Amino acid sequence: MSSPHKRGFTLIEFLVVVMIIAVLIALLLPAIQKIREAAARMKCQNNLKQIALGFHSHHCSATRFPYGGWHVHPASAPDCADPYAPTHRAREESWSWAYHILPFIEQDALHKNTDPAFVRSVPVKTYFCPSRRAPMTINGNAKIDFAANAGSMDTGGNGVVMQTPLGAIRLNEITDGTSCTVLVGEKQMNTAAFGVSRDDNESYCTPGWNGDWEVYRWGAAAPAPDFKNPNDTSTAVQVFGSAHPNGFNVAFCDGSVRCIRYTVNLTIWTRACVRNDNQSVSPNDL
Repeated sequence: MSSPHKRGFTLIEFLVVVMIIAVLIALLLPAIQKIREAAARMKCQNNLKQIALGFHSHHCSATRFPYGGWHVHPASAPDCADPYAPTHRAREESWSWAYHILPFIEQDALHKNTDPAFVRSVPVKTYFCPSRRAPMTINGNAKIDFAANAGSMDTGGNGVVMQTPLGAIRLNEITDGTSCTVLVGEKQMNTAAFGVSRDDNESYCTPGWNGDWEVYRWGAAAPAPDFKNPNDTSTAVQVFGSAHPNGFNVAFCDGSVRCIRYTVNLTIWTRACVRNDNQSVSPNDL
């Protein structure tokens, strides 16, 4: 009795199966990417929510929002203060808002650490957007993906987080309304120049003034998505933006977090960054 004939795949059938699988992957990949981006955006919004709560907890403790810091630090300065400043300011005056709110985002031990180099070197997960990058340190400085609102311009004095000499801002000074005044938002960056351009200066404890804008942004220019230019080593980025498509996340002074379109009207956006010009905007306009 002869054995039954066993038939296998022909080469053509195998190629057809491979092509079907490839088509399915091509169809599913965009959907998977959208799901991943949606999850990353949600995590980013949650990080901003924690930062906003940190600001308000700081306000409850000190009856004011944190100081904005003062003077850029060179690599040799032990406490992130400019050694050529009139006085060698202590951390509480010279370091940025992101340092001051550490105790209120479950980073009290880092805030109290007496070694400035160690404090600067520890990446804080809450300060990163997963759509752009994982928590990272470059040249000994932990980075940050968010920027505080300095107003219409860095020296205008009409933002929410200002240079230390201009004084700290209290909630009752946000006369245009906390629900429509920007507190902290995502910042546009040159993602091809980490560690090369001024992006290397965006340490979370850097004060952010006098030529280093990496923990502050202002509303005089339109927000924009990240860009990639490895040859751009000199132009500082000064606007809000993000790694997300279509828009960027913003925490407002009432603690709410919303996504703002890159196409937002510039006049409306500038008004949202000014706390006291009697020209408040509607959340629907953003």
